Amino acid sequence: MGDYVLERLLLGSILFVLFLIAIFLRKRGRIVISILFVAILIGYGVYFGIREQVLENRYEESIEIVDTYLQDKYPNETWTFDTQVEEGRKIRPAKVKVIFDNEQNVDYIYRVFEKNRVILYEFGYPENMDNKNFKHDETHN
Repeated sequence: MGDYVLERLLLGSILFVLFLIAIFLRKRGRIVISILFVAILIGYGVYFGIREQVLENRYEESIEIVDTYLQDKYPNETWTFDTQVEEGRKIRPAKVKVIFDNEQNVDYIYRVFEKNRVILYEFGYPENMDNKNFKHDETHN
């Protein structure tokens, strides 16, 4: 399930309740409820359309901040950013997934805080891998 299921379920419930209320109202009440119904739908579309773009912009900004941090911390290494977001999932603008070229099996997640402070938030590795000696593990430094 995606991250948007709860929001869409809540919106659907609100609109359904408005529809039920409209059934029992007279003509003037139905018009008011219909206008409210359309306004909520338009508001939902605008809010979540703009919100996605804002989150995407913040995510791109976080990638630049983490890239600068990694260039200072590991100047002689190369890495790639995993920017794939699963369908139906929200972008997490403060978390950036990094895969170092000399350690392809480990996914490092860096988090950007206020004032461009970057920390290693978590890392993931395959189950069959020895988890004691990671080249870029900053938690023990």
